[in-house]
Amino acid sequence: MTPEGGGPQVSLGIPDLVSVKPFGEPIFPGLTSTGRIQRGPVDRPFHAVMNAENYHALQLFLFMYEGQVDCIYIDPPYNTGARDWKYNNRFVDSNDVWRHSKWLSMMEKRLRLSRRLLRPDGVLVVTIDENEHAHLVMLLESVFKGYAITSVAIVHNPRGVQGDNFSYNNEFAVFVIPSGAKVIAQRRLTEEEKKTNTSNLRNWGGESERTDARNCFYPIYVKGESVVGFGDVASDEYHPAGANVRKADGRVEVWPIDEKGIERKWRYARQSVDEVRAQLIVTTGRDHSLNIHIAKETGPFKTVWQDKRLDASVYGTQLVKEFTGTEFPFPKSLYAVYEVLYAVTVLRPNALILDFFAGSGTTLHATWLLNTLDGGKRRCILVTNNEVEDKTARALIQSGSYPGSPSFEANGIFEKVTIPRVTAALAGRRPDGAAAEGKYKGGDERSYSSGFEENLEFFRLDYLDSELVDLGSQFEAIFPILWLTAGGVGSRGPTPTSAAFFIPEDSHFGVLLHDSQFPRFRRALEKRSDVTHVWLVTNSPEGFADMRAALPSHLSVRMLYRDYLRNFRLNVEAPK
Repeated sequence: MTPEGGGPQVSLGIPDLVSVKPFGEPIFPGLTSTGRIQRGPVDRPFHAVMNAENYHALQLFLFMYEGQVDCIYIDPPYNTGARDWKYNNRFVDSNDVWRHSKWLSMMEKRLRLSRRLLRPDGVLVVTIDENEHAHLVMLLESVFKGYAITSVAIVHNPRGVQGDNFSYNNEFAVFVIPSGAKVIAQRRLTEEEKKTNTSNLRNWGGESERTDARNCFYPIYVKGESVVGFGDVASDEYHPAGANVRKADGRVEVWPIDEKGIERKWRYARQSVDEVRAQLIVTTGRDHSLNIHIAKETGPFKTVWQDKRLDASVYGTQLVKEFTGTEFPFPKSLYAVYEVLYAVTVLRPNALILDFFAGSGTTLHATWLLNTLDGGKRRCILVTNNEVEDKTARALIQSGSYPGSPSFEANGIFEKVTIPRVTAALAGRRPDGAAAEGKYKGGDERSYSSGFEENLEFFRLDYLDSELVDLGSQFEAIFPILWLTAGGVGSRGPTPTSAAFFIPEDSHFGVLLHDSQFPRFRRALEKRSDVTHVWLVTNSPEGFADMRAALPSHLSVRMLYRDYLRNFRLNVEAPK
């Protein structure tokens, strides 16, 4: 080849050539399944883990999920200048005077697409450290106008990392929330916190007397420091001798009578107090009288999170090594991500969660843990590339192993870390077949080896020829996209080749391949109340409009291949 601008010809081998596509030129993605694991029931949605360049994956998600994502959680490169796993830290060299602007340019393109993916009440959470925190907040304020931005400090390294003046022991989780939206749930208090977050079970103030609610005047029996039972509602004629009445069997009868001897009422009626028995705490006043308090179970999330479970070394690095046997630097604590997802989605048991800087797969692992503890059916989609650590990549190339070859790709983050980690977490067994050792913290203390009753599929994002797509010859690569768009439920089945239409038996979508068979297709849909998404293959916009009008209004109906091609031709950024 002759270099541009002249000069001597240079001969290059095929392994040295890289195909380049201008950034502003449309791409047309397809998905190829590279494996699936089914441990959950057939009606449980599949989670997806994709090997892809995340900007192109986001363009694909605009076709699939625009305005539908409940929570986007990302842990982008921190831009520290470290040259280990480039995916996690090094975006540009620390000596580059433009390193902040280059990082911001990379992030801005992805954040603008992210905003379009979020539901009106959807939340974006970005974790970052001090290197780019200030720049990130300014970028978010620009991209997410009309959103409230709150930085939560997470003490992820109690030991600290010494800087010039301070020892850094925290990073930030930046929450981006629609202004005025009340979407962050109450957090569960620890047992220690419950002891100091109590209120008197006895009512006070207006409408707090016995006569205001007769069913709330009854004795609570205490022995030692524990509530051991409840008595019946007292008759109107009965007046206890005092707030505390000692019984012959050693119990104390506690009544809702205040220090002035006024008969008041408990905050719970006799028929409902059993529901809060586990929250009741016996306290002793200065006059040695016994009082009943109720401990709060939940409280607001604060802007500083500090807990042993948030230690990224113990519950990030060591946990990933336990599941995979592989060292992976800077993974998040499983419980730090769990708390983020809990805050945003505990009241959304069917939430769609997206992480397009997925790294080792902690977000998916945390989603499974949350689903298990509250019975939810949240669905998580991860995107990570298969970048090889810098030093390893140079050594492989020197040995003759080039990008794209199996020996080179086996050392990438997707193949070497993400797949083994989520596979081991799902099955409860390490890649060597041994049971994972340890127990999850909180909840039911379930063992790592229990795994999860969830379904998972791995995909590779490929690039299609738009002309072949228009001709319908790339349907096999588009088929998984349609299935995931409709919820990723069911086996999906083999790609149809000759059928006029198909509606997979245990999935929620249907595709009409030949518009002449629309009447039969419509009759088949009438028997499937579970179908939510329909694609009609036709070259006629008028014909599509007529067929769409003849289908039930609750269905999401789209035209193939027009809507697919249009999405990627429109959702590109012109070169600057």
